[in-house]
Amino acid sequence: MSDPTDRHIQALMQRASSYLAQSNTTAAIEILKQVLGVNPNLSAPHTLLAFLLLDQNRLHAARHEALLGLELDPESDYAHRGMGAVCVATRKFKLAREHLAQAIQLDPEDPDNRVALANLLRLEGDLKQARSELDQALTLDPENADTLVALAQNCLDQGALDEAARFSKEALDSEPEHAAALVLRGHVHLRKGDLEAARDHAIWVLSSDPSRREALLLMAHVKARANPLIGFWWRFSVWLGELGNQRTILVLLGAYLAQRVASIYAHENGMPMTSDIISYLWLGVCVYSWVGPALFHNVVKKELESVKLRHF
Repeated sequence: MSDPTDRHIQALMQRASSYLAQSNTTAAIEILKQVLGVNPNLSAPHTLLAFLLLDQNRLHAARHEALLGLELDPESDYAHRGMGAVCVATRKFKLAREHLAQAIQLDPEDPDNRVALANLLRLEGDLKQARSELDQALTLDPENADTLVALAQNCLDQGALDEAARFSKEALDSEPEHAAALVLRGHVHLRKGDLEAARDHAIWVLSSDPSRREALLLMAHVKARANPLIGFWWRFSVWLGELGNQRTILVLLGAYLAQRVASIYAHENGMPMTSDIISYLWLGVCVYSWVGPALFHNVVKKELESVKLRHF
């Protein structure tokens, strides 16, 4: 006969999986705590709990759980991937790369390991190499929703909205309740100017888990995009983001040189008022570029605080 404790743990893990399928992170966390209360020496539940705590931006707790998972099973690619995810969240990219490389070495056939590495490469700005890793992951499992979401994000970063929409739709076809896919799909709608559809996708996720950070951020983006004062800055920052770091620097440097040349030309050709107007306009652009991010962060902060006040 099987051990009653094992049967109890299996039942709890099934409940946790059910909550995860419904994007109910908070409920899944509570079930995992019960699992670890029965047997605290299981690596996988500790690592899964770390991932879920990351979803709620509870970095210190996530790191604690990831360390426990890795200590209990140092040869687990899943445990290394969990530790890598924590290192990414805490901006320790070098250490994250080591853990993710170890995860791939331990199980090169698991597409999730390559998706995790691709997410790190994206944060480092290497979208080309990230796409290469994602293409390999897709070959390993063409219907993996996490891979399809990451591919959609890669396309969105480069402004390829139609391709991003296709991959996000395929992810939702594979897993209709996949929270990250719903949020990504919402961002695609937002970038296409369909604010109502973007808001609906955020609400869809929040109805299952009101503390889901990505959905709250999507809602904040929707509000910022609709705001007359912040909306222009939002669109400009998105456009710059699509250019990539190097081209963004060139654009900004080119804009500065252009206004200086125009101002000097106007001044030397007897148009001092035009020269002053150009200088003041450039100053206004600079001030707006400083104020815009602060206003957007205030929108995000209010969105997050409103949920904390309602639910915690």
